[in-house]
Amino acid sequence: MIPHANQSFINCVKFADQSIMFRLLFLHFLLSLFLFFHVSASFSQSLSKSEEKKTIENAEYYFGEEYYGKALELFQKLEKHSPTDVYYKLMAGICMLYNSDLRVEALEKMKEVKKLNPDYNEINYYLGRAYMVNRELEEAISYFNKYKREDLGKEDIDNANRMIDYCNNAKKLMADSLKEITFTPIGTPINTKWSEYVPLISPDESILIFTYRGERSKGGLMDKSGKPDVAGDYYEDVFISTKKNGTWNEPENIGDNINTIGHDAAIALSIDGQKLLIYKSTKKDKGDIYMSNLEGDTWSKPKPLDGDINTTFWEGSASISMDEKTIYFASDRPGGFGKRDLYTATKLSNNKWGNVKNMGPTINTPFNEDAPFIHPDNQTLYFSSEGHNSMGGYDIFYVINEKGGWGKPTNVGYPVNTIDDDRYYVLSADGKTGYYSSARKGGIGGHDIYTVTPGHFGKKPILALVLGTVTANNKVVDADITVTNETQNEEMGRFKSNSATGKYMLALTPGNKYKIAIEVEGYETKVEYLNIESLDTYVQVEHDLSVFSKDYKDKLEVKQDTTLQQRVDEQISKYRELADEKNKDNIINNAINLNEVITGKAVADSLTDKEKYIKDQLTDLENKNIIDKSKNQDAFAQASDKEIGGVSFKVEIGAVTNPDDFKLAHLDKYGKINSKTYSDGMTRYSFGPFKTLAEAESFRLMLIEKEKEASDAFVTVFVLGERKTLPEYQQNPCAERQEFVDFSELVGKDLNDIKWYNLLLQKGGGLCAEGLVFEVQIAAYRFPKNYKYEHLISFGQPIIREYPDGITRFTQGKFVTLNEAEELRQKIITAGQKDAWVTPFYNGNRMLMEELIKVNFYGRRIN
Repeated sequence: MIPHANQSFINCVKFADQSIMFRLLFLHFLLSLFLFFHVSASFSQSLSKSEEKKTIENAEYYFGEEYYGKALELFQKLEKHSPTDVYYKLMAGICMLYNSDLRVEALEKMKEVKKLNPDYNEINYYLGRAYMVNRELEEAISYFNKYKREDLGKEDIDNANRMIDYCNNAKKLMADSLKEITFTPIGTPINTKWSEYVPLISPDESILIFTYRGERSKGGLMDKSGKPDVAGDYYEDVFISTKKNGTWNEPENIGDNINTIGHDAAIALSIDGQKLLIYKSTKKDKGDIYMSNLEGDTWSKPKPLDGDINTTFWEGSASISMDEKTIYFASDRPGGFGKRDLYTATKLSNNKWGNVKNMGPTINTPFNEDAPFIHPDNQTLYFSSEGHNSMGGYDIFYVINEKGGWGKPTNVGYPVNTIDDDRYYVLSADGKTGYYSSARKGGIGGHDIYTVTPGHFGKKPILALVLGTVTANNKVVDADITVTNETQNEEMGRFKSNSATGKYMLALTPGNKYKIAIEVEGYETKVEYLNIESLDTYVQVEHDLSVFSKDYKDKLEVKQDTTLQQRVDEQISKYRELADEKNKDNIINNAINLNEVITGKAVADSLTDKEKYIKDQLTDLENKNIIDKSKNQDAFAQASDKEIGGVSFKVEIGAVTNPDDFKLAHLDKYGKINSKTYSDGMTRYSFGPFKTLAEAESFRLMLIEKEKEASDAFVTVFVLGERKTLPEYQQNPCAERQEFVDFSELVGKDLNDIKWYNLLLQKGGGLCAEGLVFEVQIAAYRFPKNYKYEHLISFGQPIIREYPDGITRFTQGKFVTLNEAEELRQKIITAGQKDAWVTPFYNGNRMLMEELIKVNFYGRRIN
């Protein structure tokens, strides 16, 4: 069953608290009496009485379990057996309400029922629901008011009033819809013709775990008792995918330790991606929360959470805080404010979960609350509620914890929220992308996963996300990582790196000083310190942690690593320089490797005339004629203070065949003199490296001024370690007519966003370099036999390569420029391969487009 399904019959239809099963069976009885006296039955598909009884039983079971597609199939079968049976017709119509593509038909079905039995008051309620999901809100309100007659019970009247409130809320929220929100289906290979829902992501969006129900489900088609049945349904399994080059890989079954032939659903993922909360139900309980741990590359068998979270009642959705000390969860245990309420539990000294507290009436209502998600900033909670100012069923809300207390929940608005149930919203650490599942119209399956950009609502998240790899003597290792909050003088948490990959991830909140101790048995403890008391933005850094044994350190020279504080400070400094509104007129879009950029503001608007001229030289690709060389060099000089990824500068002071002939060793008083013998037999001596051309040139001029012997010194450039003279660097060996191009604003951008991809084509579409080619990837599969490419054979025989990650990739074409490859990609998309994309190869090695941007398209000058 869907992990958060209520066991009462079709709770999502939003009836009163009484048993829906009883209500509908009573309705069936009344309608049958009506038909017996007024309508002569006609039969177009014969079922025996026993077959009809069994079909009704199965249809109502699947309906109660919220498998509306399967229930619809059976009710339609019953309707064909007895076309004038109003109960079958009504139930088919109700099932259609849950399929966004069948809602118009659902309304027509309700009208048919109304016509057959105009005096039966319940039909007014269902007509109200049908008009409501079709967004005819005034008509819906009219029918709900018709339903509220004098002989109706209080609960039924309250329920009708609640529907009217939903309609009125919907009118307000839809009138104030979110104009800047973009919905994007996550696409293949994640979304299929089956159902994918409850997405869970790692904070850096490198891992996606979700619940799947379809032909790849373990056990195949099964009946309600879990036995194989070709007329049955698929059960739920947990699947996992990883992202590479901005693209999700083919999802895989997460493993037999988690997935059984029964229902298995993932509900929460820890910050470091190594703890997974699972929902399971047994005959002894209504549903409990289990935990599985990632041990190397294998998920362990889930075990029930130890402590007071699980009860004999329903506990079915949860979220883990960034320090792994608090779990937020939903439960329908007695003593709450409504049906399902949100609770918190804290980890006790004995590692059990206790101190369970209801989150109170500010968040919980007399109705259902579900699907909590606590963001890594530890301040923003997303959840779903049928109460507050919901516009129908569950809506997504967010609430901020400020000064130790939760504020008032805010509806995230339309079109994220709809008339339907909207749940399971999660958000990336940087707040840029939200993920959730929906059965909205236009999807390719029962439920599909969508992304929402921008994903955050309210305040933008502020935190430091630190990730990397832990090694011991330069080998990945399972390390214990203890984080202490020195500001509060308490241990924040204990974490571990993954034993197979060495990877770790930490989310650190602002306003604190941290001590991070890395311990591996047999090695010296490494300690890092981080002060982010004044942090006012999101910052993400990759920082590898290394420990060494004493023997290893004695034998080998261990270089002093850049500290975590230095890495974070550099990122913060760059962000502040870019984001400072007061100084943005001095910025020429020159940030490299930033995690944050000014959003929605045109930097060019405030540039001086001179700066506009420079920016034009850096970014103008519209003029395809040969660029004047002096003009290109001038633009190069104007950008000499820019740091360029993969590029460094040195000041060369001598080159000799015999090192004994070098006579300028005494200049080492100005810094270390580097020497290296090259393939031409020359040993070259230089100062550096320098991060920018301006720094190198400044040093050269100082040296010439103070030392006449250094008058022949000149600047050399190193591109990915390859030495070039400055004139060589300013020329493009692939096409001389290419000019200086600035790629800084594309670093870190999602190239799935058409805006950024088009900008990439504008800037780099015509660039080329020795050893660089582009191919169009048409597919990537772990099971390549499943892929058929006959519809693309007119574009050439695909190149098929199997990679170490177990994925086989199919590509077509081979081009020297991105523009040429893009032309083929568009043709392939037109031919039906909608998810084709361009992949670069350098010297035969596949790489990410993001990597290509960072190394300046391998140009022998700044691209």
